[in-house]
Amino acid sequence: MSYGTEASDAERSAILVPGTLITGKRSEFRIREYLPILSAGGKYASLYKVSPEKNPYDVYLAKFFRLQVCVNPGPGGLVTDAEQAFRRFTQESKFLQKFDHKSIVKYVDEFKDIDSSNVCSDKCFYVMEYLKGLSLRDTISKNVPTANIVNIAKGITEGLIEIHRQGIIHRDFTPGNIFLCNGIPKIIDFGQAIDTNAPHPYQDELSYRRIAGTLHRAPEAKTPFLARLESDIFSFGVTILEFANKNLGPSGVESEHQKQQWIASNLDLLGRFHPQLHSLVQDMLNERPERRPTSRLVLERLNTMSLVESHQVAYSYPTEQSTYGSTSRYSEYGALDNSRSRDSRSYSTYQQDSKEESWGGLIALAVGAGIGALLALIFAPKAGSELRSAIADATRKGLDYARDTGSGKESVADLTERGKDLIARQKAQFAAAIEAGKQGYREAKAAKAKDAQTTQNNNKNDSDTGSK
Repeated sequence: MSYGTEASDAERSAILVPGTLITGKRSEFRIREYLPILSAGGKYASLYKVSPEKNPYDVYLAKFFRLQVCVNPGPGGLVTDAEQAFRRFTQESKFLQKFDHKSIVKYVDEFKDIDSSNVCSDKCFYVMEYLKGLSLRDTISKNVPTANIVNIAKGITEGLIEIHRQGIIHRDFTPGNIFLCNGIPKIIDFGQAIDTNAPHPYQDELSYRRIAGTLHRAPEAKTPFLARLESDIFSFGVTILEFANKNLGPSGVESEHQKQQWIASNLDLLGRFHPQLHSLVQDMLNERPERRPTSRLVLERLNTMSLVESHQVAYSYPTEQSTYGSTSRYSEYGALDNSRSRDSRSYSTYQQDSKEESWGGLIALAVGAGIGALLALIFAPKAGSELRSAIADATRKGLDYARDTGSGKESVADLTERGKDLIARQKAQFAAAIEAGKQGYREAKAAKAKDAQTTQNNNKNDSDTGSK
């Protein structure tokens, strides 16, 4: 079935009707709804909303293999694309079972006989988390305002670290396979993944060559069985460029020259407003895989990027509009209703507003805390050391808070309010310190004058006695 067309009679007759009971290894599920638009995005899969028989209020996504193929082809190996696709379909559910991470779509269950050697392929399914939101591809193409670019990149990187820790190469790391749920990224679609720990991970690669498109594909991955963990880093670097610049790469890149031109121009654009991220992405796109940073090093460098420098867009998130992704034929999972976007201002407006807001918050806290500490420490008398210590400690906590917030723990608005609150709370103490300092100064001056007068009187008395 081609994208955007009506189902054929054969396909329509194969669609499971709502209420159909399907049996997994762990639970039974009822079909709630066939998702035709989502199913049309994939050649071999049909997708349904399902609910557990014992808890009908929960909703998950079930993915069925759509064709009947030879499951156990024998010594001749896998002959057709459909047979290879079924092998990858069953492998995908096995990959998902390895993960339990907030940035990776969660596995729920699979067909009870999926591992049987004589199973009917068109009855096989697996069940996964039902996601509401948008794919990163839709977020970019529709210019939907998103949360902090660096924070989203961190979440994606954390998921990639877990994938690589398991020895798995995703091999299709593109914006269409990253999903945003209330600002939290989820990595999906392990249909092209390879487990490097498997005995023969590339046994089907000679005939099955469809992995990440030309733009996202690392140079070494032109030959699919030469892909390595660092190949995902290259694909991720291109994805960051697209997301940071709000500029999806062309889908019809036909030559390496076109690819390098697009990368160079977008690296230049990124360098104008985010030099640190530019430096990182440039390293991720190194032609030599051994010179690219690992996923862990990518995360370390993202963690060092400051709030002011990284906070390029406002704090609104994609709204919950659909399941698991995009209406684009390059992503199987979802649809976009742009009418519910929280704000339609341009990217440049968000960028300018957030920069001004960041500087305003930091300046408010720094100036307030700095002036208060300076006045208190200047005027407080030596006898008020405890008061000076308390004020200095409060000021230090305020500055520590500023540094922590600068790492992205809270929004700039929260930072500004906290700074104002700190200044307000310390105002009375600062006033008391000033008055105490003045009083101490007056008392010390009076005491010094008294001592001087006493000394003068004593000297006069000694002089009078000597003259006699």
